[in-house]
Amino acid sequence: MKKMILAFCLLLILSNYTKAQTYVTIPDSNFVGWLNANLPTAMNGNQLNTSDTLVTSLINMDVSNDTIYDLTGVEYFTSLKYLNCSFNRLTFLPIVSNTIQTLDVSFNEIDSLLQLPTSLRNFACGQNSIDTLPTFPSFIKTIDCH
Repeated sequence: MKKMILAFCLLLILSNYTKAQTYVTIPDSNFVGWLNANLPTAMNGNQLNTSDTLVTSLINMDVSNDTIYDLTGVEYFTSLKYLNCSFNRLTFLPIVSNTIQTLDVSFNEIDSLLQLPTSLRNFACGQNSIDTLPTFPSFIKTIDCH
């Protein structure tokens, strides 16, 4: 009985000291390179630790001019307010956090956009192949879609 109680206490103590880590695969090698260079503790090869403090607290992300084809994984950055992914090779934009206030997707190869976050205030999407724009959030301030 004493061994069972001791084992239970030890298990309880260890569970309080281990932080759950959830990893997702980032498919784009150039995005992986940016993440490894800028958030090395959140990365393990091409795996992003979505529970890392850097991922959950990052406010500004500028991945412009990095020849990125796929931003899959950006949706886990739940505190982002500014995202500049202009001058890349994106053909689509994954769903982004509803905290985004400024989003620049200019000079890519995007042909359609999903619904934009309601938090969005500034949006730029010029020099893409977008035929139809989604409904803009009611509080948007600037739109640049030349």
